[in-house]
Amino acid sequence: MDLSNVTVAIVGAGPAGSSCAKKLSRMGISVDLYEKDKLGGLCLNYGCKYINALKEISDSIDRLNEVKGFNGQDKDKYTLNDFMSLETLNKKIDEVHSGIRRNSFEKLKKEGINVIYKRFEKEQEQNYDYVVYATGMEYPSIYEEIICNKYSDLVKLKELPEKMVVIGGGISASEISSVFSSLGTEVSTYVRSNILKRITDQDVRKYVLDHIINFNILKDENKTKELLNDENVYNLIAFGGTRPFSVNSNLRVRCDVENIYACGDAIGRSNTPISARQGAIVAINIHNDITKEPLVKLRPIPYMEVIRLKIPLGIIGTQTNDYREIKTGNVHGAYFEKYRGFNRVYFEDGKVVGGVTMGSPNEVAPYFLQYLKGSGDYSHFYNIFPTSDPFPPLLKEIDRKKDDN
Repeated sequence: MDLSNVTVAIVGAGPAGSSCAKKLSRMGISVDLYEKDKLGGLCLNYGCKYINALKEISDSIDRLNEVKGFNGQDKDKYTLNDFMSLETLNKKIDEVHSGIRRNSFEKLKKEGINVIYKRFEKEQEQNYDYVVYATGMEYPSIYEEIICNKYSDLVKLKELPEKMVVIGGGISASEISSVFSSLGTEVSTYVRSNILKRITDQDVRKYVLDHIINFNILKDENKTKELLNDENVYNLIAFGGTRPFSVNSNLRVRCDVENIYACGDAIGRSNTPISARQGAIVAINIHNDITKEPLVKLRPIPYMEVIRLKIPLGIIGTQTNDYREIKTGNVHGAYFEKYRGFNRVYFEDGKVVGGVTMGSPNEVAPYFLQYLKGSGDYSHFYNIFPTSDPFPPLLKEIDRKKDDN
């Protein structure tokens, strides 16, 4: 079927929007991809990738301080300012990201996607057969009637703040607080209840609070307001924004005309792989709607999150009271650390249902998630050394017992 006469506008060129655009274009559908800011969205320009870039440097500073034996309050500790200004670092990061954006633009062009650097107005919906909103969340800039900085303001910093107050107790707030603390800023993070609520294992929570978190946690509202009003303290809001759209299980926007879809952070906070997956599902559903085939439902997957603290933390699936524990070895990033953490595999009715890993979550999370879904047999698994992955010996033992039974 020739679908070249079908027109789709995708609003937002982050992971969800770009994924949707590529899949639709490969189906032969005409795609206009609107972006009011920069290709890559929050993830590349102000979020995940930007924090990753800062962490490359903060990790190096941490390692030097560990080798020197400097502790948290040592005045002789290395900071970013011993090597370069934050303005210089931000320029270096932008050079790399500019190259990524150029490559992304060329790839989108080769896919036949028309990229339009312009704000999409609602009245333009009538010009397209389908519209997909992948605009991300709307983030606040005011807290307790005080104007605050947002994620997107960090890239504009020219000097490393001497002091910083961060509002929020989730993953983003924790990562930003940790990175800037390692760079040399005195960071206080205001949390209304518990920081990192997804950590339900109390042993893990205590260890993270005692030995991994390297910033001050505030619960005093008056002290927080005092810091927010102090012109010598850089303030930052780092908690979840408002999702602009509500969708059904097919990612079609509720209470709207049938040809409007939404995905990514526009429908609720998600990580980059999930956003890209949602974008692909929207593309499939638009195709299926045209060809009168059943629409695909968004299926939930086990919870998975990597939290980039001083020692990275991975949370996968469910935490229970039935677990096996493995100590973290001298892994990459924690070779000289006094407190390197531990790892746990959680069970329910004899079945693996989750895991927590300290030190190597990016190495572990992808295959461990597959393992939870029942994919993979580790009874004949072989490690490649050197490795910082703590789980294969235990998973191998579990699967061999299954084979024996």
